[in-house]
Amino acid sequence: MNAKRINAAAGVIAAALVGRDSSGAGIAAALEAAGLLQSPESAAEQAQLQDDITGACLARHEEEQENDRLRARVAELEALTPAQFQDCQTCGAGYEYGQPCQRCEFRTQMAAELAKAPAEDPHPGGAS
Repeated sequence: MNAKRINAAAGVIAAALVGRDSSGAGIAAALEAAGLLQSPESAAEQAQLQDDITGACLARHEEEQENDRLRARVAELEALTPAQFQDCQTCGAGYEYGQPCQRCEFRTQMAAELAKAPAEDPHPGGAS
């Protein structure tokens, strides 16, 4: 005999007797709703599943809080204005934010002009 289960059943029966339905069926329904008509194994499995659900809900709540924190941080970072002067990621030269890097732009223009120019012989007149 399990005193804990008996005391739990007695409490459920007493509550059912005070309630609207004090018939045998009403008492049985109250015992079933309380999970007291199950085998101890089924009751233990149900309790374990309930604990798993509670743990999953808690983990999801924590993830949602972390997501809210990260969203707030992203909004904070998006609200920042960049520094007026930036360092070029290609050549390292400084340039004004919103403008192209002048050094890289100059190099691109020079390369384009050199590609257009015909190849000149540095020693005109042939070999001596």
